[in-house]
Amino acid sequence: MWKGVCRGIGLVVGSLAVVRAFFASLARIDSADELDYLVDLDVVIGGAFAVALLLVVTPSLHRASAKWCAVVAALVVGVGVSGALVWHHEEQVRIRSMPPVPHPADE
Repeated sequence: MWKGVCRGIGLVVGSLAVVRAFFASLARIDSADELDYLVDLDVVIGGAFAVALLLVVTPSLHRASAKWCAVVAALVVGVGVSGALVWHHEEQVRIRSMPPVPHPADE
């Protein structure tokens, strides 16, 4: 019974993390404060993905070595998602802060 409850909670947490990651990737950054907020939010979203993975996978594992593999996989997923979102937001700021390039037809 607890396995099903943990998996259900994991699926809900994962679904909410997917929705939040989608909307975070669409965010438009206009100031340094917004970038700081979004970077913090990216870390939380990555943590939510890691927790969701642990809640879905770990209840069915019986050996300690398999549980450690699940923890390592959750850390990799969390860091990967957070890193990708942070990179996306940093690139958005970098691109938007560049001066416009003159078009050759305008010269």
